[in-house]
Parts: sequence; C-alpha cells; structure tokens
Amino acid sequence: MNFRSKKSGFTLIELLVVIAIIAILAAILFPVFAQAREKARGISCLSNMKQMGTAMYMYAQDYDEQMFPYRVVDRPNHNTINPFAGDPNVCGDARDRIFWNQLLYPYVKNWDIYKCQSRTNSWVNINPNGLATGDCSYGGQNSYGVNKYAFQPDNGAFGIKFAAMAAPANLFIIMDSTYYDLLPKYTDDSGVQVISGQLAGDSYGFRPSTANGYLPYWTQIANGEYAAPEPVGAAMTAFQNHAKTRHSGIINATLADGHAKAMPYDKLINDLKSNPTASLWDPYQAGMVP
Repeated sequence: MNFRSKKSGFTLIELLVVIAIIAILAAILFPVFAQAREKARGISCLSNMKQMGTAMYMYAQDYDEQMFPYRVVDRPNHNTINPFAGDPNVCGDARDRIFWNQLLYPYVKNWDIYKCQSRTNSWVNINPNGLATGDCSYGGQNSYGVNKYAFQPDNGAFGIKFAAMAAPANLFIIMDSTYYDLLPKYTDDSGVQVISGQLAGDSYGFRPSTANGYLPYWTQIANGEYAAPEPVGAAMTAFQNHAKTRHSGIINATLADGHAKAMPYDKLINDLKSNPTASLWDPYQAGMVP
C-alpha cells in the first residue's frame, strides 16, 4: 500500500499574522534603537565639549588668564588671515577672520571635535556648500557656539578674564548650536520681551535687545536656525521641537571651569528668565538691569 506524505505549510492567514507581529515588533524596537544611537552621539559630543574646556584653560595659561576671543578680525587692512581662505568656499568676511575653534586648535590637534554627529550637515573650517549658498564658511564650524555675554562685541571680541568671573563652575562658555555665538531667550512664547537682557555687572552696557539684532540669537541653539524676527506662538513651538532633535532635547555645554554638562534644552534657553539673579549665562552673577 502506498502512502503519500502530506506536505505542511503556512496558510495565508498564518503568514499575514506572522508579518503583522514582525511589523509590530519593528515599530516598538526601531525608536528604541534610534534613541540609543542618539544617546551615544550625545556622549561623544559631551566628550568633545570636555576637550574644548581643557583647550580653553590651556589657551588662558598662555594668554595671562584671558578667555580666548570668539573671533579676530584683521582691521584696517583686511588682509587674509583665515588659514583656510585659499578654499573658494571660504569667501567674503570669513577670509579676514580667524574663529575661536581655529584659535583653540593648537591645544587639541583634532578638527573632528568641532563636528557634532547629531548636527545635520556638520562642517569645520570649510563649508562645502559655502560659495553656492552664500554662507562662506563664516564662524569656522556649525556645531558649537559661545556665550556672547562672555565675548561681547564692544570689548575687542576678547573674552573676559577668568578672575572677573563670579562663579566659573556656573557659567556657560560653549554649547550645542548652529552658529558660533549665542544668547538666551528674552521673550515669552508670544514674542513679547519679558526681561531686559542687560547684565548689571557688565561695565560695557551690552544690551542684546537693542544691539545690532542680537535678540533672536537663542534660535541658533541646538538644531535651530537663525530666525529674525523670531518665531511666535505655534511657529515657536514647531521651531523649538525641531531644535530638540539634537540629542533628544538634551544640550551639551562647556562651563568656564572646564567641565562639560548636559541639560534640557528648555532650561538652557530660558535660564536667564527663570534664574535672573544667578543665571548660567551671567559671568558676573549680579542680576539684570530692570
């Protein structure tokens, strides 16, 4: 007697169930993997920040405890001083300026620390699209910026001396950004200015709200892009949500004592408003002019 072996297999319903289960697992796990990858990038960025802090102190030891300048401009002759000015993508005003990352380079010997892996299209020294877009590699890199309160435009662009800082361990110097200098947020979410922005301890009288369009400089923190006038209402919410894509809303910063710190984006941009007498933005820790 001949017996035929019965072949087994999936029915169409069973196959669809397996596919559905795989799809559900993928939907659950992929965001977890993305968060883990971003966490790793954030840790790498924090390491960059620590190296910059060390370079900052080494520079100060060579320059009489003076904070590095955020840029040096060749005036009045405007001769080329940017070491990368020979590249056509370094053009316009960028050619006669040397930027803070280039000044600190001899102390780190590694250009890659100025490129945040979470910054979209990060570059250092030469923006490959500079000539085409008109950006001309200004700022020297597009991943980090400095606290303009410590590098004011009216004092020759040099930073304050370490001895003039009231609390170096509680002062932002460098942080995640898309531009090379930054300021905190002075307005509420409707765009109404709620603080003066002028620091009581500042002998130069720098007031960002009236000085050369500095008011929206907070929009460059993290993955934001400069917006003037700054966004308001729903547009501001969308803008800030976009900025929080860097390190899942956690911003890395180097403080004046050289240590690196990670903190929530909202706290960083609003610290001068929420902590007006002892802000992490304030080198003098003397509060603000009303």
